[in-house]
Amino acid sequence: GKNGLLGSELMRLAKADGLDVIGTDKEDLDVSSKEQVANFFKSHNPEIIINCAAVSPKECEKDPQLAFAVNVQGVENLFFNKKKSKLIQFSSPAIFDNLSPLENIQYKDDAGYGYKEVDIADAKSVYGKTKIAMEKILDKTDSLILRISWIYTKSRPFGLADTTQFPVNEIGRPTY
Repeated sequence: GKNGLLGSELMRLAKADGLDVIGTDKEDLDVSSKEQVANFFKSHNPEIIINCAAVSPKECEKDPQLAFAVNVQGVENLFFNKKKSKLIQFSSPAIFDNLSPLENIQYKDDAGYGYKEVDIADAKSVYGKTKIAMEKILDKTDSLILRISWIYTKSRPFGLADTTQFPVNEIGRPTY
């Protein structure tokens, strides 16, 4: 949504560039509701939909039903109501099993490391499973799926509210 880490930054950048944008958050539009999404598209006909609505990894584990409602059903609702709009959807490396190293620990050439687009998705977390289900809905459509990780912005480096603590047991590829 427009108030999350990714959505708020995209809204800020779009407005700074003078783009005409409509931002929504769960209070404005419940993407898991077929009726609300259908009504939204009766009133609006966007050229591009950038869906930032998502239940976070931590919250997915606490409430799998909500996770699937928003992260999967919400995407399906947007896709089937979008008319001619282009849908841009975010996914995650969490669709994989976390057994392949992201890169060489010596920080040398990493071309032979990490996951590739053709690797088999085998998520272990609820969050990863919702992202697999979402990707299956959009597979072979005109939608764009971006797998991103470690989101950070000027206001929230590495997506962390508390920048005095960083993970020391992970290797990641930050997305700005």
